[in-house]
Amino acid sequence: MTDISLLPELATFLAHWKQCREPGHSVPTVQGWLQRLTGPIALRSFRVELTDTDAIVQFVGSANAAALRYNSTGLSVFHGNPERREIGMINFRMVVQHPCGLITEATMLGETPLVQMQAVLLPLRVEAGRRPQIVSATISRSVLGSDTKLQPDWKMNETQWIDIGGGAPDQLPR
Repeated sequence: MTDISLLPELATFLAHWKQCREPGHSVPTVQGWLQRLTGPIALRSFRVELTDTDAIVQFVGSANAAALRYNSTGLSVFHGNPERREIGMINFRMVVQHPCGLITEATMLGETPLVQMQAVLLPLRVEAGRRPQIVSATISRSVLGSDTKLQPDWKMNETQWIDIGGGAPDQLPR
């Protein structure tokens, strides 16, 4: 596997996430993230809450909603691709438990492949008793055509862990 180069907008997102960390903590709090969320970063953001069996979108930035051509707030990240749930949840849990980041490259599907995307996923620190959360940004690498509404179905192309200060997991992302 070759290293995935992070797109410039996602490198900016990662740098912003790092700036939200408090001294002595490798992961920012949800509150710290929300307090420092700026327009350009918010436009590309997703915030996801993990349940025991699923990942539910809590916030979707308007640039992402426009790119997807629908608002996924309140829906499962896997609503159009339930067969990816088990594998995806393994990666999401690793992001939170290790903690680390994750870069993904995927293709959103419709009648034909439509959009190639890159995303970065990063953990957020939550108060005791609260469900784990992840913040993410997604950028379209290339639009392959069609004005048709995208299907909430996607194919994972590549994944890679990001060391955010505690090393990367030994297990490869799935």
